[in-house]
Amino acid sequence: MNLVSEQLMESINSARKIAFQNPSQSFEMAHKARLVAQEKSLQTEEAAALFAMGLACRSMTELKQCYDHAYDSYKLYEQLGNNSGVAEALNLIGVVYFYYAQYEQALEYFLNALFHLKGLDEYLIMSRVYNNLGEVYREVGNEVEALIAFEKALRISEDYQFDMNLAVILENIGEIHFKNGNYDTSYSYYKKSYDMLINLDDTPSLAEVENKIGKIHFIKKEYVLAKRFYDSALKRLEHIGNKFYAIEVLINKAEMEQASNESSFLEY
Repeated sequence: MNLVSEQLMESINSARKIAFQNPSQSFEMAHKARLVAQEKSLQTEEAAALFAMGLACRSMTELKQCYDHAYDSYKLYEQLGNNSGVAEALNLIGVVYFYYAQYEQALEYFLNALFHLKGLDEYLIMSRVYNNLGEVYREVGNEVEALIAFEKALRISEDYQFDMNLAVILENIGEIHFKNGNYDTSYSYYKKSYDMLINLDDTPSLAEVENKIGKIHFIKKEYVLAKRFYDSALKRLEHIGNKFYAIEVLINKAEMEQASNESSFLEY
């Protein structure tokens, strides 16, 4: 690897690290790296930069741009025969379909990502794909398959100490218990996730779990606590420009205001 290539990969990895706290800066860094990679005909570096750009767009819920950059990254990695890159890009494309509630397509991309990971030691990517599979199965009501996928993701994350993934998986398992009305069990999963995420650098996931803890407090009619968690989630999401989760928090705040006889619920 030559010096330019090394410097580019360093810059791209730095961009990826801040994709979930400062996505606009992350995007700019990755975009600059991509331009240099194009100019120097460094395809692996260009594919990595495109993926980082897609990741930043995901954080800002710029979903069309996320899809475009992830797809371009996928095509480049495919040409290069880089299976781990292909798998990671396919996983990100699947996430976009998931956000659009196109679960069949999302499932197809996640399963394809797993296929490309066969025989590779890419356990971090693998744990993310299994977690995403679990989310699809959960959303279509197949809780048995969802829990199987989450358990696989959980085991990998525990074995290799992928704390960020572990926190997100705990949150997802908590949501299954929430949907079944097991609020105390759900809360214990959310709380474990929250305690981990508060010390990690994944702002969207932290905001999401705060929103879900808020919902449990709301159900228990603990409105002051619910408001505290909703407000914290909203503040984090507004900071990174994430509209996807912010909408849900605003709806939850409106429901709470309505239930507690506040007249400001329509504003939310």
